[in-house]
Amino acid sequence: YSRMTITTYGDERQVEQIVKQLDKMIDTLEVRHLDEHKTVFRELSIFKIKLGNANDSMEVNKLANAYGGKIHDVRKDSMMVELTATPDQIRAFEELVKPFGIIDVARTGVAALQRSGA
Repeated sequence: YSRMTITTYGDERQVEQIVKQLDKMIDTLEVRHLDEHKTVFRELSIFKIKLGNANDSMEVNKLANAYGGKIHDVRKDSMMVELTATPDQIRAFEELVKPFGIIDVARTGVAALQRSGA
């Protein structure tokens, strides 16, 4: 089987309606509403960031390390950073590297699992 994670916002009634609609689909085996306080959410992103000089490279490297990112494909004019984090952390990292210039970005979307005993 395959698992699909759908992220949505709304009040309890709206979320309940979404769950009911998904549960009606023929190939759906199970629908669960995950409590955000009892669930681990992660997303993978890869950023290609413009580098103007060696100092930019050092600064982007520091930011990547602060967020637990991995550096890939360092060139004289760009650097690729892989980051697996919460969506909020990825947005924060994106805001911090925006001034350098984001050439490209790829994001997987959110993966989620409920904690044990939750």
